Amino acid sequence: MNPPQLALSALTKSFRQRVVLDHVSLAVEAGQRFSIQGPSGTGKTTLLRIIAGLEAADSGSVWLAGKVATEGAKIKLQPWQRGVQMVFQDLGLWPTRNVLQNVMDARQAAGLPHVKEVSTQVLVALGLGDFLKRKPGKLSGGEARRLAFARALAMEPKLLLLDEPFASLDPDARHAGFELLEQVLDQTSAAVILVTHDPEEATRLGGSQLRLVDGVLACI
Repeated sequence: MNPPQLALSALTKSFRQRVVLDHVSLAVEAGQRFSIQGPSGTGKTTLLRIIAGLEAADSGSVWLAGKVATEGAKIKLQPWQRGVQMVFQDLGLWPTRNVLQNVMDARQAAGLPHVKEVSTQVLVALGLGDFLKRKPGKLSGGEARRLAFARALAMEPKLLLLDEPFASLDPDARHAGFELLEQVLDQTSAAVILVTHDPEEATRLGGSQLRLVDGVLACI
């Protein structure tokens, strides 16, 4: 029997004596979908950053496909070694690199093969084939969001972490953004964890709905 794609065991994290993660445990199998809701400032983004290897926990562990990635405050696997991709609310695009270079650079840094070929295929699949040489600052908001998803998909992640990717959008744009997410998810077998304030988004994603309050992660 294969180990879970992600296993969290008794994760804890505090900031200035304020507990944001209180012995959080979770198992995510390959291809599963989870959404996490909860008030602002409760640790949802911190949890994703610990899973991605961008931040250390205080105690507990993160396992990825049976390998220990984080043990207490020690990061055992660096972010690029985890098979995890995270799409932030601010997208984190590289402004001096064009659309194709944004995707190629990420794939090349991870040591993945067929850099230009795969990068181009993913961009074309997400409707950016006509914008390969355009800089992110010249894209519309929707196009920039497509680029962020394309860069994540081109990394062939086993786990996709989405940190409120549509939170800054108006209702119509949020609807269009989620349609894009559904298109993205049709193209990957990765497990997905979506942080959102919107119960409708959580319902549309499907899978298990969780809530993080006072450091405790529980099913809704």
